[in-house]
Amino acid sequence: MAKVTAYIPEPAPEYEAENQRQIIEALATMQQQLNFSFQQDLKNEQEAFNYFLAWVYFTKIKVSNKLMQARLQCLLAPLMAQL
Repeated sequence: MAKVTAYIPEPAPEYEAENQRQIIEALATMQQQLNFSFQQDLKNEQEAFNYFLAWVYFTKIKVSNKLMQARLQCLLAPLMAQL
């Protein structure tokens, strides 16, 4: 989940160019933080998915119980369909 720490200043009662520049800069900072955190979230999600697939693969080799193998295949089938 994205953590945004940008502070957006309150607009002045009357138009001030400096105040508008501060607001625009704060919004640009927020946009940058959201874009960066989104990419990081995607990377973390892919790493977790890869770890899970590796775990299932190596666990499946050691599992001799047919019922457990069937359960693992049911869990893995929807995930493999997403690839």
